[in-house]
Amino acid sequence: MGASGWSYVTPYSEDPTVWLGRLHREVLASGDYYWGDEEVPRPSTMEQLSALFEQDEDLACEGTHTILDIWQVAPPGVRPAGNDILGTLISLNEDEVRLMFGTDRPDEELFRSVDPANCGPDAVPAVRGSGYYTPLFRAGVPVAYAVWGVSGD
Repeated sequence: MGASGWSYVTPYSEDPTVWLGRLHREVLASGDYYWGDEEVPRPSTMEQLSALFEQDEDLACEGTHTILDIWQVAPPGVRPAGNDILGTLISLNEDEVRLMFGTDRPDEELFRSVDPANCGPDAVPAVRGSGYYTPLFRAGVPVAYAVWGVSGD
């Protein structure tokens, strides 16, 4: 099938586990994700998804082509490398935010117009099985997170 780009906007929370968990629950509930074997029941929790991926290497390799392929958020300033990047969201630094959006305080409209899941600049290359995040602003205040990446096989 090949990899797929994906992107989301989710309400701001200083705790990344809050917004990542919210996105996971929303996508699982919607059923709007690739599932490589319809004979295997779709999971309703990340714990079930993890168990299914441990049991079925083909499902794990194909992934879901969504945020469900992401398991953790790296703290700002931390850049995982090699296999440590798989399943991880990485925060853009200030220079990358300016390069990608032309400002250090992008809003949701700007994020959606750039569509970074499909056309990131060289400074922020897409690494399959990972993604990026950055806050989105309204009147200078962070109100949401932009989350995007590339996953699937």
